Amino acid sequence: MSFVQRRLLPTNSTLRKPLLARGASVPVPLLVRNKSTATTTTTPTTMGIKDLLVGIQDYPPEAIARLLKSFELISQSQAKLEAEREKAASILEAKLEVEREKAASILEKVEAEREKAASILEAKLEAEREKARLEREKLEILQKSWDHEINRREKAERAQTKAESAQLVAESRFSAVTLMQPFIEVGVQELVPELGSATKRCEEFAHRYLLRPDRKDLNDEARAILLQLEPGCDSRTVAKELLDLYHGLSKPVHSPKTLHDTTGLICAGELPLRAAVAVALVMLQRHGKLKQQIKYTNDVYQQTAWLRGGEVIAVKEESQNQ
Repeated sequence: MSFVQRRLLPTNSTLRKPLLARGASVPVPLLVRNKSTATTTTTPTTMGIKDLLVGIQDYPPEAIARLLKSFELISQSQAKLEAEREKAASILEAKLEVEREKAASILEKVEAEREKAASILEAKLEAEREKARLEREKLEILQKSWDHEINRREKAERAQTKAESAQLVAESRFSAVTLMQPFIEVGVQELVPELGSATKRCEEFAHRYLLRPDRKDLNDEARAILLQLEPGCDSRTVAKELLDLYHGLSKPVHSPKTLHDTTGLICAGELPLRAAVAVALVMLQRHGKLKQQIKYTNDVYQQTAWLRGGEVIAVKEESQNQ
């Protein structure tokens, strides 16, 4: 027997015993949740309140009063729980709303900071682009000025070289002229005009017209010229001199007494540089960049051939022709 059943039984022991003896069952209140109204009601298990009261009308008034009091306490507890639940839900909703507003505020601040950073970065990039543009324009102006100055100097150097070669031609009418550098420079300037310095022009001239692609030996045309000038000279040593032709031309040629009574333009000096200079002179004549005829001498400064019109004419052959 449950505690509630014991509470509902009459307190009088004389009444309790007959009830228990007869096996009487006492209705037990049950809390039922009404789904349609979302409220909690108290109903007996198998009958309504009225039916319950009818069923226990024979009970003492004190038992009935205690039963009704229990119903009232249960109802109050349910109401209090419902109120607490609603209050907790309201507090939770308020806190969630505050958190949502706080999060939204933080997101707005982050977006504002992002836009601010993007704006600052874009301004800096624009400033850098403008700075780079100004620097590029400045460099272009300097480059044009530099190119103009280089062209001016190159024209001045060419004019000076032509003047020197003309002066040497005039001097050759009365004395021996062994300086071949101005004549080669003038011819190379006309044959390879796209390069700036005289050194680079001489290197490119040798590469295009005198040497093999590997630059270790003379090409066939230059070798044929060398065989007419110096049959016993190693073509590879001549090719090496042609690779550094410009600096080789600056080496002085000592004029012995045997040349004091000689006139004209003379290709003299030591081998293999003498042969390299002669091969370059003949090639310039063949391409129409050198019109003067030049005497070619041996180691003792005796003339052995003429360099004329792109051909090597031996002195003996010339005497026989005459």
